[in-house]
Amino acid sequence: MKTAIIYMTKHGTTEKIAELLKSKLEPGQTQIFNLKKSKLIELDNYETIIIGGSIHVGSIPKKL
Repeated sequence: MKTAIIYMTKHGTTEKIAELLKSKLEPGQTQIFNLKKSKLIELDNYETIIIGGSIHVGSIPKKL
């Protein structure tokens, strides 16, 4: 099952969790995208999409 993990991180914790998730999922079928570095993600190419981000003062980043 092709999986996309899309995340945004301020201090690196969400990136660590994204990498941990990838290591637990099917090898070769999971890609990680950092929204600060990725421009366009073709979501139609994935069966499962996981979104992760920080919560700061009760809010998530606007770009997420």
